[in-house]
Amino acid sequence: MASYISLMPLERKKLYSINIQGMNNVIQACKSHKHVEVMYMSSIHAIPNSKNKYIGAYAESKGIATKKLLHEISSGKIKGNVLYPTGLIGPNDYKISNIGKTIISHAKKGTFGYVKGSYDFIDVRDVAKSTIELQKQNVNGKEYILSGNNQVSVKELLIELEKITGVPAPKFKAPIKFVEYYAHINGLANKLIGRQTIITGYAIKTLNTEIPKAFTKNTDSFHFYTRNWKESIKDQYDWLKDNSYI
Repeated sequence: MASYISLMPLERKKLYSINIQGMNNVIQACKSHKHVEVMYMSSIHAIPNSKNKYIGAYAESKGIATKKLLHEISSGKIKGNVLYPTGLIGPNDYKISNIGKTIISHAKKGTFGYVKGSYDFIDVRDVAKSTIELQKQNVNGKEYILSGNNQVSVKELLIELEKITGVPAPKFKAPIKFVEYYAHINGLANKLIGRQTIITGYAIKTLNTEIPKAFTKNTDSFHFYTRNWKESIKDQYDWLKDNSYI
């Protein structure tokens, strides 16, 4: 589970240090102990696109780490499986994820405009249950995409947040080229002053990147189900409010 997630610019060194070197450490630890099995929580972004490229440094770091683990598993040196979740949402968001920051920001200040783009969401509780279920199945070398099989647009998300928070969703659709330009400048500016932001060039590109279709590889014994994303967003909002983030 441990990794560093960032959509900020100029983060490659830190991402590589934690996500790739961290995986090397885990692999070496597994080799030095017998009967250890690894269930690696990778990312949907760790799957290369049709041009065999990763979109951004975070995706690249997770992709390289995933390949390292799969190589060790295929060589028979350790046992393990890989999960590729899409966008995690739901309660107990203690570190405040990017979607959590979006909910808080909209609830407190509203949102000026929306942009073209969408994302696939899954409930963190359902991912947790599925991870436990897979650990009980005594499988090895398997890869699974955990997907909500939805593509929730930015507009749809903000309309749902309006229903939940009472804060109106924006009517203005910002031109994508303008948003991309602004997001790159905003990301760099915030990086230089040491502040995090959810509006970066990487984030906008992610919203307009096709998500691979759900599949199970080398097995048909596992089926992933997740609750409706609207229920998950409502539960996440309630948790944030109950814990005084809103």
